[in-house]
Amino acid sequence: MLSESEQFIHDYPTLDLADARSILADHGYDDADIGWRDDLGVSFDPEGYEHVLYLREDGDIDTQELFNWLEY
Repeated sequence: MLSESEQFIHDYPTLDLADARSILADHGYDDADIGWRDDLGVSFDPEGYEHVLYLREDGDIDTQELFNWLEY
């Protein structure tokens, strides 16, 4: 039997940017945005930026990579 996270990844292997940002916001990362390297990242302070994952060529994100970064 799959966990909720595993089932979600199975059902939605990719997400659009809005859905990815929503998931990050649900986990307290309200400032997730596109970085200059075509990646998604979050800032912890005005001078910091943490890379979350690179966007796919189609502009979506890989759900497994996002959940790995969230440590699921």
